Amino acid sequence: MLPGFLISIGAGQVLPFLNLFIQRKFGLDLASLNVVFALTSLGTMLAVLFQPVIAKRLRRLPSVVIVQALSIPFLVVLGFSPLLWTVIAAMTVRNSLMNAGNPIFFAFALDQVAPAERATFSAVSALLWSAGWAIAGPWYSVLQANLGFDAGYAVNFATIIALYSLATALLWLWFRDAEARPGGTLPAAAVPGASA
Repeated sequence: MLPGFLISIGAGQVLPFLNLFIQRKFGLDLASLNVVFALTSLGTMLAVLFQPVIAKRLRRLPSVVIVQALSIPFLVVLGFSPLLWTVIAAMTVRNSLMNAGNPIFFAFALDQVAPAERATFSAVSALLWSAGWAIAGPWYSVLQANLGFDAGYAVNFATIIALYSLATALLWLWFRDAEARPGGTLPAAAVPGASA
């Protein structure tokens, strides 16, 4: 649950405010902004179609780690490129990658807990995701109020990049051998936070 919580904090301080970022940085009118976000939604739809292919070609956890790791350079472009077309492309690809990985990760995660614990895991994961966004929103506001638009977003994007990188590394370090074991699960002592 910790990697998901880290990702939610990173996402919550940037994603809800991407429309403001793009509109102000590039001076787009509302119609143009809607076109930009329609394109990113198309990318997300395509990603959903490729989820089964990704999961079959690789084991589930490696596929999640790969798509999350590949999304990080696109966050750099999204946050720091001065060219609108590169920002649109980066946002589309990043959305596609993360949305392709999320269902695969959730299926993998459910296999790491006992059937009786799956409802609790789902509920706590959803709670932590919402808590991450609740923490991140005020943090965004504080940065914007104190640092201004450019510096505030620079810190926001640096933070989301760091949190996504940490979350991806933790997934790999903690669970890279999980699917190599019978049943695709780790023994209780190997799962972070589990007691033997």
